[in-house]
Amino acid sequence: MIGSEEQAKEKISKVWKADVLYVILSESRYRNGVSRPRAFQIAPDKASLSLFTDYDDAVMFCVENSYIKDGRMMIGRIDNHEQFADLYSLLNMAWHLGIRYTDIDCGTDEAMNIGIALMMDWGGKRPGDAVMLLNESDAKYVRDGGKVAMDFSPIPVYER
Repeated sequence: MIGSEEQAKEKISKVWKADVLYVILSESRYRNGVSRPRAFQIAPDKASLSLFTDYDDAVMFCVENSYIKDGRMMIGRIDNHEQFADLYSLLNMAWHLGIRYTDIDCGTDEAMNIGIALMMDWGGKRPGDAVMLLNESDAKYVRDGGKVAMDFSPIPVYER
């Protein structure tokens, strides 16, 4: 159980250093094996992303809360070695979309809710320009002068 600021900082350090993390995806935005991170409304003016350090904990969360679509758990894999698809990119986009919090390891003894600004600060990072991955047709549209709405990059549903 996390009971002190020191323990919270240690947990956040481990999250930033993790090779792989997992994010809960939206069932309503699921299409052909791909979705986008789900923003949970945890209070009237408070939205949060749910991140997990362990895949099995993410599975349990999905089962307990019925975050399943077409028989698949709505879990996306975040690879912290993939530029533009890492934790920083995810949290930075969340920040630009107005999401200010993240829940880490919800439903476990190590669960914590933390503001994205504080999480970035403890990780030695700051919000920056938002980067969004586009499919080929959207990229062409933008190159031709069109504009697309800012959104999370699509993430494939991950199954181990």
